[in-house]
Amino acid sequence: MEFKALYLLFFVLVMALFLYIRTKKNSSNNEFHSLDDFVLNIQRESSWANLGYWKNSTQYPDAARHLATLLGNQLGLSPEHNVLDVGYGCGDQILLWKNDYRVASVVGYNNSTIQTQYSMSLCKGLGDVILLNKSAMDIDSRDNFHRVIALDCAYHFPSRLVFLQKAHKAMVTDGQIGLVDMIFRFDKATLAEKLFMRLIFKISHMPSENLWDEATYRAHLSDTNFKVIDFHSIGEWVFLPFQSFIHQHHQSFHSMTRDKVWRKFLAASRVLSWMYKKQYIDMVVVTATKQ
Repeated sequence: MEFKALYLLFFVLVMALFLYIRTKKNSSNNEFHSLDDFVLNIQRESSWANLGYWKNSTQYPDAARHLATLLGNQLGLSPEHNVLDVGYGCGDQILLWKNDYRVASVVGYNNSTIQTQYSMSLCKGLGDVILLNKSAMDIDSRDNFHRVIALDCAYHFPSRLVFLQKAHKAMVTDGQIGLVDMIFRFDKATLAEKLFMRLIFKISHMPSENLWDEATYRAHLSDTNFKVIDFHSIGEWVFLPFQSFIHQHHQSFHSMTRDKVWRKFLAASRVLSWMYKKQYIDMVVVTATKQ
């Protein structure tokens, strides 16, 4: 019976993965990070692109904004801060840092050309904002930032460890880094589940070297001379509510865009929820000070 249930689950997830891959292959934009997240923002004039923090939200743009403000508040962003935002999505969080927190300046790194182009248009006219179409691996260590931000994206970086090393060099003494990030724990997973998740992560541009559990994450922060300020889970308010929203949103607006885009989000939300229920993944807020 257990084997039959696992086989059925495997079949369902493989079909979801197939749909996700087919969506990417048929996309007019070959980049992994695209503008597909616009479908989640249909009800608002926004372009947020994260999983959201759903504790007091029922609509995606609100939840996505709340996830950003959660990190911004944790970092105590203020007008005295020069900010480095790595993986800034489609630019909505850049507007938040400048308009709400009134930070002194923002330099952004994003390896997606189409998202960078859109962000530059969105943020046109903002003073002291530089948006670069560059990877997290390209951070310029000559800069002196008070705050470094990676909002729901560091698990996609080619190497999270190299990012931490470069971020440390780019910061002023006592500067802070803040991440909303995913952690992983596979000790209770079956071999079939581990193999399947490895495939999911590979297709989703999540390098195996980034699949850290909490202990490993804390150790790497220490090794790169960061002192942890806070490290806490918010997974309860991320994965399952996100799946519920995607299901309801699809029912309401499925006719307004291509089925291929919806399939991607339906598949991704189901897989993430399954992994969270099995306690294989979690979402955490991490802040640390440069030593």
